[in-house]
Amino acid sequence: MDSLKAQEQVRNQVAANKEKMLDTLCELIKIPSVTGSEGKAQEFVQELYSNIGLKVITIEPDKEEIAKCPYISRLETTDFKGRPNVLGILEGSKSEKSINLNAHIDTVPVEPLDQWTHPPFSPKINGNLLYGRGAIDNKVGITANYYVLKSMLETGYKPKGKIMLESAVEEETSGAGSLTTMLRGYLSDGMICNDGPPGVLIANTGGAGRLTVKVIGRTAHAGWADTGVNAIIKMNIIVAALDELGNKRMREKHLAVLETGRRKVSCTHNIGTYRGGDTPSTVPGWAEITAVFLTVPGEDVADVRKQVEDAINRAADEDDWLKINRPQIKWQGKGGKGWLQDAEHPFVQMALNSAERVLGHKVTPGGMTAGSDARFSQFFNMPAVLTGQVGVAHAVNEYLLIDSMVTNAQLIATWVAEWSGLEKV
Repeated sequence: MDSLKAQEQVRNQVAANKEKMLDTLCELIKIPSVTGSEGKAQEFVQELYSNIGLKVITIEPDKEEIAKCPYISRLETTDFKGRPNVLGILEGSKSEKSINLNAHIDTVPVEPLDQWTHPPFSPKINGNLLYGRGAIDNKVGITANYYVLKSMLETGYKPKGKIMLESAVEEETSGAGSLTTMLRGYLSDGMICNDGPPGVLIANTGGAGRLTVKVIGRTAHAGWADTGVNAIIKMNIIVAALDELGNKRMREKHLAVLETGRRKVSCTHNIGTYRGGDTPSTVPGWAEITAVFLTVPGEDVADVRKQVEDAINRAADEDDWLKINRPQIKWQGKGGKGWLQDAEHPFVQMALNSAERVLGHKVTPGGMTAGSDARFSQFFNMPAVLTGQVGVAHAVNEYLLIDSMVTNAQLIATWVAEWSGLEKV
């Protein structure tokens, strides 16, 4: 069998399935699956996997197993009943390399709903763009991975090694879904996580955990505001100090693999929420913020937390009120380790070489300044690459560049063929 010719046939079949891929993705978008409510969408995925003859396995995460696992930063949702990970397995020869095609089914919430041009769960196609929640993050990953294997089978081929399709829950908050399947022993000789921008990505950032800072003021009637201490004004001092630290880290902390292309930032920070006071007629007696500080692979979480706490305490030392009434600092979770895959690993080299051959241009390994379930691979001695499609995620009017779905599915199909080999069904 001419391997390259077989791969080309599979890629051609992927392209021929474009409209079917789009139809399947639209059906998935119609099923809301915000983290915590993935059950119905996972039932749809089970049916997809069954339709092409895969052995379907469902695994619900166990909150106690996950909570004590050192690889996870925090666990926000604890009820996994009716929210399983779904695995579709096609067995192969144990002497050939196995592969896992991973993506996640859960999405972020849709609010503010009134800012959407089209309802988030009513997919809308406009030229080469598909709008809807999950269009890019990450129901396209579920769909593309499925059509990789479906197109192979339709062409008359199958991987020589075992292939596992994985539709994971809980990625947007903790990663408990993918981590659970790894803890239960569902591992492979290589993992492709279809949940990023296009390319061969081998790194993503970690995090120091979720930070909460509370400041106490002194309440007073607004008519006598000069006799009170405004906690919001005092909190602004802390916000400024944290922003200064975060900007300093962005200027000074760099990892080349995270800065390929036009993006030249390796780690970011965000003040995510700000609350304070009870009524406009009362000087606020309290204010509270939450924030996150991302870390580059290799950074120690304890060291980054110390940097953050030192910045808060230095700012408090310079204010007469905060010097006495110290800001209350609390961290949630253990923090998450950044991920950096060895670029010289044969799995990565296979992905790079194959991508260059298929795309017709040089491909260099890149990274993503966000988290992904690929990060768990490092704890199980399992090589992984991260890849994905073009679009805008976590925003109102989320969208996918449709052609990028086809291109990425063709690339993943090539990787599967190169890594596991192809044989006639």
